[in-house]
Amino acid sequence: MQGMIRHANINDLDAVTELESRCFPVSEAADRRAFELRLRNYPECFWVTEKDRQIICMINGMTTDRIDLCDEMYEGTESYAPDGKWLMLFGVAVIPEYQHKGLASQLMEYVIEETKNRSAAV
Repeated sequence: MQGMIRHANINDLDAVTELESRCFPVSEAADRRAFELRLRNYPECFWVTEKDRQIICMINGMTTDRIDLCDEMYEGTESYAPDGKWLMLFGVAVIPEYQHKGLASQLMEYVIEETKNRSAAV
């Protein structure tokens, strides 16, 4: 299954919030505020797969110089470093009807390759 991969932007806020809510229990799902913070501050670390103008898969995170993922990263920007040595991934989600079709793997491969290329350019 193929879809168009691109970076998310603030116009995707409703769609990514809805996707997260369909994939995770309320106690574990990032909320609209968290996604707005991520999309406004580090959209270069937020990727989506789109099919027929619908976001069906996403991976999001942030770059940092900290080696370990910590809870504060999910809700704030203090650890964000645009040219950070590490990419911390916060979540991977695929809408239920597209799960088990290789979309998350395809998007993860894209993210890894883009991250390698960006690291080589720094």
